[in-house]
Formats: sequence, C-alpha cells, structure tokens
Amino acid sequence: MFDMYMTPVLTAATGVSGGSMIISAVLIWLLVALIAVICAVVVTAKKKSRLKDYGPIPAAGPVEQVMQLKQLLDAGAITQEEFDRKKKELLGL
Repeated sequence: MFDMYMTPVLTAATGVSGGSMIISAVLIWLLVALIAVICAVVVTAKKKSRLKDYGPIPAAGPVEQVMQLKQLLDAGAITQEEFDRKKKELLGL
C-alpha cells in the first residue's frame, strides 16, 4: 500500500524510480558494511602493532644497577649496609 502512494511521490521528488531506489539502498548498505570491515581490520592491525615483540630487555650495566639500588635505599627498601655491599660487588671494589 505504501509503494502505491509513495513511489510516485518519491520518483517525482528525487527523479529516481522505485527499483533504482532499492538498488541505491542496497549499494549504500554494502558501502557501509565495507567501511565497517575496513575499520575492524585497521583496529586489529593497530592492536597487533602495539604488541610487537621488541626482544629481550637488555641487562642494565653496573652503573644503572647501582642507581636502582640507590632508589631502593631512598625508598627504605634496603639498608645502607646492603647498598654499600652490593655497590662494591657491582663495581668490583
């Protein structure tokens, strides 16, 4: 019933026949679906790129280890004696 009354109105207003409007609607739906798929692929690729394996973390040298120990000393996690003993061990003194 809708088609009987609205098709002539829509055809006159848009210059497009009813069959062409259906084809246009289907093409628009396919375009939207394609855009959604592309967005999903891009999001997945970005997630994977953030999870790259950069290999093992390089071991810190003795100076860096002493600096880390100093931070532990300042935080109260180790005593001055523990810091001094480990510092001598790391620096070969």
